[in-house]
Amino acid sequence: MRDVPYFDGETILKPSDRPAFRATVKTTFVLQSVNFALSLAAVLASSRWLSPAGKGVQSIVVTISQIAAAVLGLGFSGVAGTVCAENSALTLAVGRVFRRIAIFAGLVLLATIALNHVFAWRPDLRPFEWPILFFTLAALCQPFVAVLCLSLGEGTSANITFVASSFSWLAVTCALQAGGMLTPVSAVSAQATGLAIGAAYGWWRATRRIAATTQVEPAASDLTRWSRISFYSFLSATFALIWYRGDILLVSKLGGGASAAGIYSVAVFAAELTLRLPQWASMVLGPEVAADRHLGLRRTLSLLWLSVGLASIAAIVAIAIRTPAEAILVKVAGEGFRPAYMVMLMLLPRVVTQSGIAVLAGNLAGHGYTPWHPACSGVGMLGVFALDFVLIPSMGLQGAAIASFLGSLLGAAVVVVGFSRQNQSNAKDFAEGARAALRMTMQFLDRRTTGSLRD
Repeated sequence: MRDVPYFDGETILKPSDRPAFRATVKTTFVLQSVNFALSLAAVLASSRWLSPAGKGVQSIVVTISQIAAAVLGLGFSGVAGTVCAENSALTLAVGRVFRRIAIFAGLVLLATIALNHVFAWRPDLRPFEWPILFFTLAALCQPFVAVLCLSLGEGTSANITFVASSFSWLAVTCALQAGGMLTPVSAVSAQATGLAIGAAYGWWRATRRIAATTQVEPAASDLTRWSRISFYSFLSATFALIWYRGDILLVSKLGGGASAAGIYSVAVFAAELTLRLPQWASMVLGPEVAADRHLGLRRTLSLLWLSVGLASIAAIVAIAIRTPAEAILVKVAGEGFRPAYMVMLMLLPRVVTQSGIAVLAGNLAGHGYTPWHPACSGVGMLGVFALDFVLIPSMGLQGAAIASFLGSLLGAAVVVVGFSRQNQSNAKDFAEGARAALRMTMQFLDRRTTGSLRD
């Protein structure tokens, strides 16, 4: 990076690209804000109508399904984000491979259901068997489709994919409650329906773009590279999900059963709402780094500090409004969820750390998923699990939150080292990124102030 001048978020673009860049930022901000509101409404509605115990059961089943999706997906979403950005002519071939993976996942789930009936491994999960199958396949497809849209330049469509999922989830949940049919089982199906609808919309948009481009068949060397990317992506996604969701399962076992898991899951979801921007930035950075390493690096370092800064501001606001916000939470979700707000506050340091991890990991994904990716997730996962077994029995939900933060520090240390080595960057580059982020922020505020004075 020594020979690359550092600029702000607009001058790194060619003049012809700047209007499109500004439009993309504005559209993303609006759509992710809508997605934020819809997701929060869906969680609070289901929490109020299901009670802590019912919400805990739903969260446990959803966590199991998400981990299953990460394992059965074989990490192929990482291939879409890297390969399709480098060469959009291979998109159709990537889609065909993913379709086979989805069919394989469905067959594995069907075989698991059949074996569970024969050997009665988990008879308590029998009512959830078909919702788990539906949710797993939907959770497998939606991220792949969103990354595919981003890789093809359909950023707005990728955002709409998430908005459609959240809206459908909320609508189906409300319809089930109105019909007196909302249970933990149907709540899982409602969330899965939302994921499926969002994935269907994104796939429709992606196929329209694919049809307008000339497609080629991959070479044998391409398939070998895809396998390597998929392997690292698979390890990273699986470790990360266990890292950030496994503590819900441990809370249910070690910290108070399904009710405790329900309270903790609401706290986790509320805290992670501040991750919408860095998660989106991570998805965008993968394709951008794959297409242009220098431009992607500069944007990574700027977005790193912007994401950490926004997450920190959100944490400060959440602390400042604790009393009224806790009262609103209790009024909306019920008295049983009062402890969730305090647990959420204790999770915010982890979320701030995770916001930086997400951005740096997105850059590493653009390099074709290096060993640093699964190393970060694996170290974080092992650290959280070890600490959970010590802290949850003695401190309950607050112990889980502390373990989550300490584990995130371990993962952050690994990803910073990996990012620095992969990009040959150092502390000076991080400082330049901070200055660029500050310039972008000042430009934005100056533009808003100037516009207000004109009005």
